[in-house]
Amino acid sequence: MHRLSGAPFETIEEAVGSLVAVQAQDFAGAKWALGLRTNKSDIEIDEAFAEGRIVRTHVLRPTWHFVLPRDLRWLLALTAPRICKTLALQDAKLGIDARLLAKAHEVMKRVLEREKYLTREEIAEHLAAKKIVVAGQALAHVVMYAELDGLICSGPRRGKQFTYALLENRIPPSTNVLSHDEALEALALRYFDGHGPATIADFAWWSGQTLTDAKEATKRLRAHLVESEICRATHYASVHAADVENDEHEPTSLRLLPAFDESLVAYEDRDAFFPPELATNLPRGNFWLSSSVIARDGKAVGTWRRTLVKGGVQVECSLFVKLGSGERKALDAAIAGYASFLGLPLRTNAH
Repeated sequence: MHRLSGAPFETIEEAVGSLVAVQAQDFAGAKWALGLRTNKSDIEIDEAFAEGRIVRTHVLRPTWHFVLPRDLRWLLALTAPRICKTLALQDAKLGIDARLLAKAHEVMKRVLEREKYLTREEIAEHLAAKKIVVAGQALAHVVMYAELDGLICSGPRRGKQFTYALLENRIPPSTNVLSHDEALEALALRYFDGHGPATIADFAWWSGQTLTDAKEATKRLRAHLVESEICRATHYASVHAADVENDEHEPTSLRLLPAFDESLVAYEDRDAFFPPELATNLPRGNFWLSSSVIARDGKAVGTWRRTLVKGGVQVECSLFVKLGSGERKALDAAIAGYASFLGLPLRTNAH
């Protein structure tokens, strides 16, 4: 599951495709999530992003995800309507209406046809020149609506700044048009393949779809799924995922997981992530979604953070358990692996 153990994916595209969508509002963390699953470097993932082999946009839930170009259009068709309903709750407060969005989208289309790649701030300047003055959250929503409408998607970074491009110029048109039910079934099967075993409620949370739709899609896929009872709840995995899981036997593992890693964020119920002996004493809720976690055999045993310092990277760890000498060596190896991923010397680390 998640390919955090066993053989890594050979390519970055394989890793993203296996998970369908990789939560990526923390860009550096999302790249490390792919590095863990591929043994590719930070620079190699930057190159894949710059070349458009993976794109970053809003799908599933109202946040950024890495997706494959070939999946983007059908994912938008399936998930954008519900995201737009969520955004619409803030429209009046932000001064956004259908007329403003239509005008803003037309301006973006014209300037991106000419300029090709623009930052959000540059888009705001072009909008202001046409008397569409939006900033802050209002600007973020206007740009997000353009993503959800399939007008724009991520372009290559300009230094450390993100740019946007016209989707039609960045990604060739697709002939793979799926109905709503076909798209929902495709998403469900790939979710249970890349994230199973998981519950129907987990799939509904992750996909942003209704629990009713999630139940129906899972019901139609029964022939392709394996059921299991875990903690008195029915979990599903694809037949393929179940076979891979059974074949993977790895000794005690210890990993530095990024914030919002799919191994945690993809589930509504995250209790299984906590060691039973620590569960009552650890923080819960969104703390774990936004924290970089040290995981031992798939259980949270601490948190970590990185600091870029002159000439290298420093990693600080906060542990909830006492590690044996072998586990400390494994932690040191994990920290060294992260520094190697960044291509930076490791400075003094503490744990």
